[in-house]
Formats: sequence, structure tokens, C-alpha cells
Amino acid sequence: MVFKKFAQICPYSINLGSIEKHTPPKPDILCKLSDEAAIAFEIVECIDQSLARSMVDFFILTKAFHDEVEKLPDEKKHRVKSKFRGISIKILFHEGVSLKRKIRLIKPICDQLWTMENEEKTEEKIGEWKRSFRYLTRQESQKLEKEFFEILEKEKISEKELLKRPPFSKTVIKSTKEFDLFDLKLNKNLRDEVKRITFRFLGFSDGPSITEDKFFVSAIEKRIRGKLKKKFKTKHKTELLVYYEVPAELLDWMLPDMECWIMECMNECCILPAMVSWVDESLENSIFKKVWLYSVTENKIMYVFPNYLK
Repeated sequence: MVFKKFAQICPYSINLGSIEKHTPPKPDILCKLSDEAAIAFEIVECIDQSLARSMVDFFILTKAFHDEVEKLPDEKKHRVKSKFRGISIKILFHEGVSLKRKIRLIKPICDQLWTMENEEKTEEKIGEWKRSFRYLTRQESQKLEKEFFEILEKEKISEKELLKRPPFSKTVIKSTKEFDLFDLKLNKNLRDEVKRITFRFLGFSDGPSITEDKFFVSAIEKRIRGKLKKKFKTKHKTELLVYYEVPAELLDWMLPDMECWIMECMNECCILPAMVSWVDESLENSIFKKVWLYSVTENKIMYVFPNYLK
């Protein structure tokens, strides 16, 4: 039982013998602390097995792509990273292409990217983009976006009005967002298994990276928002336990370093981005006093809102 595992490491000192399951409209769990105080928990799984599989597959492909970049001789690697700075590459495979086959396709995909058969068009497009947009580091992007939305909230003005003010020019704000630039004309040897490769503007990467045509963050956020909006009947202090678990069969074959990297990617690239920008504020109008993020796979409390502990 997920909650019992969580209770064993929760700093609240939950009395394991007091745990009771309940059905709606009551929260899922009612239990007592060591001082006999009662507390209720609602539980939500933010990543189901299907989503977890998609995420693991994507991170494995990301690693394969990164490895191909790092294999390049130093001089060529420098040219590639310079040429594709701020660019992510969205690869859409045809239905039915297995993960193993996708991994094998990364090399011929990279071979085309590095040689760029349609060199003239690509250079022209990327060159036009480089002239139009200012480069931002990840830190600059995050800082600028934070300032932008703080001013919007404080002054209650439109984005269009704020974009007229320095430093929020249109090009700078676009540099903090990801959007499609153009599709790559595929080599014949890729067309049977690769549906489309799209160059995207990312704004803060220091070289080429790949992105996924699935919306992991929005899927996770939707599940959590759904719970925060629900109404419950209880007289007890209530908190929300958000948990996730990667099926063992997806990780059993991996080396420990790879498994740790996958879990870190899930936390930092998908789960946290789905929560940090809005959970604290949403708690103000919610029955929940806290939101706990718990990794069943690692048996670890990853974050607590509103305290945001790591």
C-alpha cells in the first residue's frame, strides 16, 4: 500500500495501526499521529504506467541523442553545438516503431543533421532565426519570465502593452518560449520509420537537444489540478499526497547510473515543472494544507508544498 510506505518515512510520526481507508466524499485516508491528533489525506497518482513508459522511452532516446553528440571529434562537436545553439529537434516516429528501433535510428538521424543534405535552406533558416532572436541562458530565461509575469500580475496590464517596454521586446520574450521553426526534409532511408523532424526554437540550450511530441507536464498538471478542485466532507486537517512509481520492468535492465538519471529527469523535467508555478497559490483556496510529492520507486519524499523542501 502506497500510503503505508509513505507513512513510514513521513516526519509526522503517523501511527501505522490507525490508518483507515475511506470513500468519497471523504478523503482517501484518515489516520492518527503519535499525539493522537487526526489527519486526513487524499491520494493521487500523477504518473500512471502508460505515461511512465512514455517518459522512460523518451529519456532513453534523449540519452542516445546526447551520446551521439558527445562522440563527435572536438572540433566538429564545437561546430555542431554552435550551429544548433538554442535549437531542439522534435522527432515524430511512425506508429509501431519499437523503442529499440528508435534508438538505432538516432545515429542516421544525427548523420543527416550533421551533414544537412538541405544545407542551403537550413543555413538560411537558422541564420534568419539567429539574426532575429537574442540568445538567453536558462537562468536568464527563467529570470526574465518571472519578472514579466510579476509585472503583469501587479499592474494588471496586457501582455501586448508590457511587450512595448524594455527589456521585454517581442524577440526577448519569444526567446523564453519553445515554438516550431521548420521541418527537415528527410533522407529516403528514414522516411519509412520517421514521420517528421521539426526544428524548434528553445531559447536556452547550448547545443542541439531533442524534444518529445507528448505533453508530459500538462498531463501531470491536469491530474493534480483535478484533485485540488474537488470538494470533500471532513472535519479533519487534510493534505494531498501526490505519488509516482516507475514500473520495475522498465528499470530492471538498466545500470544504476542510468536508473538514477531517468528518475532525476522525471523529477526535474516533468513533475516539478507541472507543480511549482501554481500549487502554492492554489492551496490558498483549497481544503488541503500541504501537498506532498512522494517517489514510491525511490521511497523518498521529494518535495513539500508550500514549504517547497527538497
